[in-house]
Amino acid sequence: MSGDLIKFNPAFKSDEEIVAEFAVRHDDLSAILDTIRQNASAPSNQHLLVVGPRGTGKTTLVLRAMVEVRTRDPELGSNWYPIVFSEESYPVSTPGEFWLEALFHVAARRNDDACRAAYEDLRDERDETRLRERALARLMDLADREGKRLLLVVENLQMLLGDQLSEDDAWVLRETLQNEPRIMLLGTATTRFWEMECVDQAFYEMFRVLDLKPLNTSECRKLWEAVSGQQVSEHRVRPIEILTGGNPRLLAIIAAFAARSSLRELMGNLTRLVDDHTDYFKSHLDELPPMERKVFVALCDLWDPAPAREVARVARTNTSKASAQLMRLIRRGAVVADQEGRKKTYRVAERLYNIYYLMRRRGSPAARVRALVRFMISFYEADELVQVAAAVAREGAWLTHQDHATQDYVAWATALLDSVGKSLQSQLRNAMIASMEDELQAGISEAEVAWRRALETRTPESVAEAETKLRKLIRGAPDTPKLALSLAYLLAQLGSDEQRREAAQLYENLAKMPLVDDVPSLLLRSGVAFQLGKYGGALLDCQKLLAAEPPTSEEWPHFEQALEALSDLVLRRISDPAQAAAFAEDYMRRTGRSAASLNSAAWTAHTRWGESYAGQAEAWAREAHEKAVSDGAVAHTLAAILASRGEWSEALDLVPTMLADATNLERCKSEYTDLLVDSAAARHTAKLIKLLDGSPAATALEPLLCALRLDLGEKVSVAPEIMEVAKDVLAKIRKKREELTKRSDEPKRE
Repeated sequence: MSGDLIKFNPAFKSDEEIVAEFAVRHDDLSAILDTIRQNASAPSNQHLLVVGPRGTGKTTLVLRAMVEVRTRDPELGSNWYPIVFSEESYPVSTPGEFWLEALFHVAARRNDDACRAAYEDLRDERDETRLRERALARLMDLADREGKRLLLVVENLQMLLGDQLSEDDAWVLRETLQNEPRIMLLGTATTRFWEMECVDQAFYEMFRVLDLKPLNTSECRKLWEAVSGQQVSEHRVRPIEILTGGNPRLLAIIAAFAARSSLRELMGNLTRLVDDHTDYFKSHLDELPPMERKVFVALCDLWDPAPAREVARVARTNTSKASAQLMRLIRRGAVVADQEGRKKTYRVAERLYNIYYLMRRRGSPAARVRALVRFMISFYEADELVQVAAAVAREGAWLTHQDHATQDYVAWATALLDSVGKSLQSQLRNAMIASMEDELQAGISEAEVAWRRALETRTPESVAEAETKLRKLIRGAPDTPKLALSLAYLLAQLGSDEQRREAAQLYENLAKMPLVDDVPSLLLRSGVAFQLGKYGGALLDCQKLLAAEPPTSEEWPHFEQALEALSDLVLRRISDPAQAAAFAEDYMRRTGRSAASLNSAAWTAHTRWGESYAGQAEAWAREAHEKAVSDGAVAHTLAAILASRGEWSEALDLVPTMLADATNLERCKSEYTDLLVDSAAARHTAKLIKLLDGSPAATALEPLLCALRLDLGEKVSVAPEIMEVAKDVLAKIRKKREELTKRSDEPKRE
């Protein structure tokens, strides 16, 4: 049985699996069990209906409750005999068939010849009244023999009561449920349906209703950790909550898919995730009648909440027909309606359907969806130092070119160039990989495969295999420092505390060896230094590379770009500002005081070196801006420095340059957003809206623009995902504004 089948059919799981995987909705479980306990001694039963859209965990919740009744709570087990129907009760179209279906599940559970015979006998009964009376009598006999009340668990009641039973039949069923204390009904439905909401219908006020709300951020985190087995912060899980709308099933799909991915990798692989689950998404669409499906996909295409007339326009039908189909979709739980005053809008309930449909129709996510995903990456995943050594491992090593381990360089340069943007990185990677040739002997090739597998899978078995192969090679070639460096990296990243201490000792030994002062070994040794947190050693290696005679372009193509990226990382890790400033001058001298190196030094001085270097940071930033007037990243650095001094007029004058530079906007979106949030916190919201509205960056920064409009009290109608992110941005703006107000209110020191 496939994992996916079990994932989407909780009834196929064992009691032990249901209990082990039940990570959230404990309050809802308690509410169900409390009602069942109270009914046990009451003269009549309070029937219970669990309501929530598809994927919100209704089936898992009621099955978890039944485990408690059957095996884990002696009191409940002594009072109740549970009868669990299938998720869809398709054979039921009359009250008699309802009680017959209950007998079917009793016979299936008890595996009893007498029960099966009774069921088979009643199947041939064609008179509805006799069927109802005889089947119900059999059930009451069962209750009396067991000395327990019967607890019927029936799913999709909106379908059973709305489509399968007639209005008269519904009244007949209600009469039994209302007057027979030996039967309690625990039902589920995808939405509150007309037959329970309308005062003249049979099931009006029949149920106590338990509405399943979307999971909140904390619950999403708990479910993520239960499915993936990995600890994760609520900040990291927030964008997943937004994309799934807190839907447990969709969140479980993503968690299982991305158990070992960073947020950046996960969001980047969203296309593959949706593609992997095409059957799941497509099956629900294919089940809809043609006209409902047409209206549903029109709503998917719109993405933003839309009134019925707009849905009708996209679906090429009239408003009344669209409204009728939308109501049907609401009953199915596929669509949600929102009311604001007299305005009613509709949106898709399960949010990944929007992305799925847009991808299937257009071949890739629509521009706004893609822009939102990228904004979420920058907003929820702070810009962190590139994990250099990890990237070395991902690329692999072990190839030679003119007596140099060129792949070490390729891996290093490729990883380091992550910090200068995906476009340039891709171009350089392709060029560098094209220059590689000459494989080493088979033993080292095997070690390469094992090493790379260990660093990708991170399992104890793969790490042990790679460690064994490397140690064997080191014994056979003790004068090959590159092997020892590779072992040091493996132990530093994935080893135990003892192995990390061994890695540190290996590093200390290798740091003293002149044999590892060639370019590729210096690069790999710096990777070990970064992994061990020995930034002083990485600084020394980088200084050696800066002072070295540059290799020829034929031997080391793109060396200068890689060295610049490495220097940028090292610069950001030097703790002593004076030492960092001296290194920055060496770094800039090597590049001919390029705008990029000046900008990197200015940004590092501004963010890390304190107020005493503020003047130097501004001087470098202005020099960089003079050399690259249209560079958005350079404009941002200068604007951020000016903003920190309260010189908002000049700072905001630089914002159009930032917004017009599409390449740097994508690469530096996190820093750009921080500056714009600070600007709004300083009450420049209206001007920012004018700068953003209609700019090339309007789509890329749509959640920020939405937040700015909300900050001014404007009404905004956008897709729920964008609104959720915008609310988080707005909260950040207002929190910073409060902090600014408190600082300005503090008495100034003499």
